[in-house]
Amino acid sequence: MVFFVFVLWMVLGAVGVRPRRDFEALEERRKKAARLFARGRSQADVARELEVSRQSVSRWYAEWSANGTSALSKAGRAGRLPKLSPAS
Repeated sequence: MVFFVFVLWMVLGAVGVRPRRDFEALEERRKKAARLFARGRSQADVARELEVSRQSVSRWYAEWSANGTSALSKAGRAGRLPKLSPAS
């Protein structure tokens, strides 16, 4: 029984390693929101279609309306810079 629970735990991915975010997909989702804004879709409609929170869409809309689609580009590398050089 213990072995079965362990195998189930491993298969379901409960090993403590979080999946990495797909930054390109996140940027594409924001750019899709920009295309929908340009077509006149409401923020609530965009949130429903992209299955994201209305707060996120509101933030995207404010950036898009102030600075255009380029404001929704990815921000760059997330997290702390590595301390070791690539040769290490």
